Amino acid sequence: MLRTLIFLRSPAVLSAGLMALILAVTPITSDTARASDDPEPVTFGTEDGLSLAGTWYGEAGNPAVILSHMRPDTQDDWAFFARRLAELGYRAFTFDFRGHGGSGGSPDPRKTDVDLRAALQYVRNSGATDVVLIGGSMGAMATAKLAAEETVLAAVLMAPYWDNETFAGPTRAEARAITSPLLVMTARDDSSAAESREIFEAAGADGKHIKVFSGGDHGRRLLIGRHAVESEMLILGFLAAHAPVGR
Repeated sequence: MLRTLIFLRSPAVLSAGLMALILAVTPITSDTARASDDPEPVTFGTEDGLSLAGTWYGEAGNPAVILSHMRPDTQDDWAFFARRLAELGYRAFTFDFRGHGGSGGSPDPRKTDVDLRAALQYVRNSGATDVVLIGGSMGAMATAKLAAEETVLAAVLMAPYWDNETFAGPTRAEARAITSPLLVMTARDDSSAAESREIFEAAGADGKHIKVFSGGDHGRRLLIGRHAVESEMLILGFLAAHAPVGR
């Protein structure tokens, strides 16, 4: 079983290695660049009758990457990274959990898995056969639950926690059921650090990796804080290895 524990030691060396992998597998050329300046807003329904707002970035194709936001974010907070994925040739999909952004209903963090399940079904019904799930905090918890239930190419959990009274997250049995390639990201001083490590240890994935950054940036904020470049390269390198464009 491949189990990799990565701590922040030499950012320059790590980023250079990941960049080489990304450029080798998914070069940014006129053929792979996508029209990410033209996002496509859509709506879709949940099993309990709510209408959720979503947005497509990039051209139709595989793999599709679903980005689940944290609280108090909305899907708009993932737009910068969705555009980046579209530039590399992925089709990215963001959406608002119920009661957030343009979605209907009231906020209910115990039903985030219901909303993500609806998003996954919508993306598959739209023609995507290969799907990657990425989530931050609240979205990471829902992502872990769905990765335990569904066959996906890969999953990225940024600051996940266990299931609790407030948020729908993975149980230990569900963590053990995650078999797709898995990347867990957290920060040493973030409140998610201990539980993120525990979820990583419990996960049943053969190809699982964890990155523990210094500092306290939480979830999606790892992509906009002082570790932004390395965080992006880490995720893109992971995708290049397990969910390459044109697969």
